[in-house]
Amino acid sequence: TYWDSWGSPLQEFFEAFTDYEGHVKLVGKPAACLVLMHSVGGKGILSRLQGVINTFGFLIPPMSGMVYSLVNKLSAKTKSSHADDFWQPQDLVAIVANLQTAIEMSKITQWKTWPVDKKDARRVWMKEK
Repeated sequence: TYWDSWGSPLQEFFEAFTDYEGHVKLVGKPAACLVLMHSVGGKGILSRLQGVINTFGFLIPPMSGMVYSLVNKLSAKTKSSHADDFWQPQDLVAIVANLQTAIEMSKITQWKTWPVDKKDARRVWMKEK
């Protein structure tokens, strides 16, 4: 995370990747997300990230996103009964399992897409007069 958002390299990637929105090779393909952060803001980024990749056409399986932070790491060292409420590296096992299940399911599903203007994704679409 970078000041409650993703960094400019990921933003630039999404801007370049816009041409592939709704592409037949993407639609329905499962995706998982992992966000790393120092202290706060990661859950909001995870939700937005999943929304963006879903709009591209990717399938978001259940429990396929995780935010891992310094707080998560430190909580694993305590004996607190609250420690299970923090994401931990072993949660990646469930994320990968759900991703694998979704991959198998997506092989038998045909998805429909809305029309996407693919002529020029970077053109100015609204001008003030």
